[in-house]
Amino acid sequence: TLLNLGSTLLSLQSYEKLLTNQEKLLKIDKKDPNIWSVKGLALSFLKRYDEAIISSNKAIELDKKEPLFLANKGIILARSGRYEEGLNLCDQALELKENECSYYGKACCYALQNQDNLALDALQKAIEYAPDRCRREAKYNPDFDKLRESDRFQELIQIEKKEK
Repeated sequence: TLLNLGSTLLSLQSYEKLLTNQEKLLKIDKKDPNIWSVKGLALSFLKRYDEAIISSNKAIELDKKEPLFLANKGIILARSGRYEEGLNLCDQALELKENECSYYGKACCYALQNQDNLALDALQKAIEYAPDRCRREAKYNPDFDKLRESDRFQELIQIEKKEK
C-alpha cells in the first residue's frame, strides 16, 4: 500500500519519492494528520523548511493531542536551525505523553546541535519504549550521521537477536 511505501522510502532516504507518495495519499485523504506529518518530514529532508512547517502545522491542527506531530515539527525546526524551538516542541510532546516519539524527537534535535551525550541519552529512552522501530529509524536517519561511528550509538542501534 501507499502507507507502507512511505515508511520504506523514508528508510531508503528517497525523499523526493516519499514526497510524491504523500501527495498521492493527500489526494485520497486530506484529513489524515499522519500524511501531513510525514510530508513535512520529507520536505525538511529536502531543506524546504517553510513548506515543511506548514505541512507539520496542518498535522497538528488536525490532531492537537498527538505528541508525534509536535515532536516531528520539533525535528523540522531543528533541521532548519531553530534548535531551541524544536526542543521546546519535543518537551510539549513529552507533557502530552511520555513515549518514544517525544524522546526520539529530542534525540534528533540534540544530534543536530552536536550535543552527542544528550542525543544518545534521549535515543536510549526512545528505544526503551519502541526498540525495533526506533533502532530501525535511527539506523537510517541522517540526523544521526555525526554519531554513527560512536560506540554508544552502535550499541544502541544493534538489533537484539531473538533466542530460539
